[in-house]
Amino acid sequence: MSGVVSMSTDPAPETGSGTPAGAAAPGRVAVIVPAAGKGERLGPGAPKALRELGGLPLLVHAVRTLVAARSVDLVVVAAPPDPQGVAEVQRLLADLPGDTRVVAGGTSRQESVALALAALPADCDVVLVHDAARALTPVEVIGAVVAAVRGGAGAVIPVLPVTDTVKAVDGDLVTATVDRSTLRAVQTPQGFTRDILAKAHAAADPAAPATDDAGLVEALGLPVRTVPGHAEAFKITTPFDLVLAEAVLRRRR
Repeated sequence: MSGVVSMSTDPAPETGSGTPAGAAAPGRVAVIVPAAGKGERLGPGAPKALRELGGLPLLVHAVRTLVAARSVDLVVVAAPPDPQGVAEVQRLLADLPGDTRVVAGGTSRQESVALALAALPADCDVVLVHDAARALTPVEVIGAVVAAVRGGAGAVIPVLPVTDTVKAVDGDLVTATVDRSTLRAVQTPQGFTRDILAKAHAAADPAAPATDDAGLVEALGLPVRTVPGHAEAFKITTPFDLVLAEAVLRRRR
């Protein structure tokens, strides 16, 4: 998932999720990681989530951070939808601490999230959805998303301000310069109350998949709140992104 959202300067309305702001909601926090995508932009080879970064698959980096987050109780990975893919992901995650589970994903990201959502235990009332390709997302971003949902938001996304000038075009002709002060680049994990995410996926059109889960919530007419993202939570989708990610890893070490 990647994208840019338009920001309103008006306060967002209440979510109607039934959880008062500041109240501690019961239940556990689960994170869904769709990892069945092929990732053609990284070139031919293994599925995108299984491409290596610093000697380990992107998926392992991502899940290792998730299980280290004190706010996360369970991680469910949607693996490539074949027995070999599921077995390989199970093998990769076998030595990680924490509660991690693997389910077979679908033919699209949207379907993979829906399948993982259906497999969650009943006591998980907050659900995050995280891109395996955002393998270097700091744990602080995860905590901020969970805290916002626990604080009463029904849907939360981490965002960064757009720094480039943005143009609207028609073919190769510029039609307008977009006011970037109202735009934000969207990251993951995105967080939701379980009931809102389930309703959003139940209403989704498989023939017109959204680029992220927050888009499905927006389609229901429900508000989506934002928290600050982080530059290191970038999506690793091209060979150049891998070079940048290697540099971040070297700096961390």
